Amino acid sequence: MNVKDPIRKRLNKGFLVISIVCCIGLVISDIALFAMSTSYNHAMANYGFSQGEIGKAMTVFSEARSSLRAVIGYNETSQIAEEKKDYEARKESFQAYYANIEQYMVTKAGKESYAAIGKALEGYWTKSDSIMSAGSTTDVGASAKAQKAEYDELSPMYDEVYAAFKNLMDINVSKGTQLINILDVLRIVLTIFIIGILAASVIASAKIGKRIAESIEKPIAALADRIKTFADGDLDSEFPEHQAEDEIAFMNDEARQMAENLSLIINDINKIMASMANGDFTVNTEIEDKYVGKFVELLQSVRNMNRKMNATLKGVEESAGQVTAGSENLAQS
Repeated sequence: MNVKDPIRKRLNKGFLVISIVCCIGLVISDIALFAMSTSYNHAMANYGFSQGEIGKAMTVFSEARSSLRAVIGYNETSQIAEEKKDYEARKESFQAYYANIEQYMVTKAGKESYAAIGKALEGYWTKSDSIMSAGSTTDVGASAKAQKAEYDELSPMYDEVYAAFKNLMDINVSKGTQLINILDVLRIVLTIFIIGILAASVIASAKIGKRIAESIEKPIAALADRIKTFADGDLDSEFPEHQAEDEIAFMNDEARQMAENLSLIINDINKIMASMANGDFTVNTEIEDKYVGKFVELLQSVRNMNRKMNATLKGVEESAGQVTAGSENLAQS
């Protein structure tokens, strides 16, 4: 059976279309998820982690000042030594945190704020160390002088540095919040997109399935009805038309050809029998190539009947001739 558009091909094509739609949806979803993951990593690396580093730097910066105040306020040598040790450790930690923050500064505002902190820090530690050196004593007068210098000179510098740090923290929080909002929007859009892809796949599947089912069901039902009338002896009615060049069209054409061949054979037999009824026993079929299968036996039977009737009539004719000759001889006698 050779058909140009087989049903299997149409079914495979429909499933392929659905598979392609689903694959496109999955690829786009993967791309969106990758973008979201990248953005999330970017948010964590540049804003989340940096906020932690900024917070740590602000904390140890404040603790270093507290240690400085303790040094210049205590009047016991052991306490002063302990606080000096804490001061140096916190100063070192601050400098480490501050240096580590720079790698997270990826925006223009962040870089400018970081530079502002650096500018505010100019001279701060020099002044702080100087005050601590002068005030790390049990001398009440020297301690009081150092406390006044800390309040008058270092405190404004501290406030400026702390304000710069707070501004940097606010910038990072703002940028992080913006990115989180973008990620939320992307998540909603991706969810809607995936739902849309699933809905489109379901709708496409239903439409393709319905179209293929109708293209098979309707012509088969029409062909079945026509074959029923064909079985009842109707050889002349038209067979249903079918546009697609598939297996149904092939069956339709075969049934039509079978009806045409059967009609030709019946008409040919009628013609032969009519000629024989009129006494013409020389008649023969003109469509012998149409007699195939069991129809060969039918044609052979008709030919046998023709020969036997022809032989019988010849016998009757000869007998009649003999009777005529005998009658003539008897009449002469």
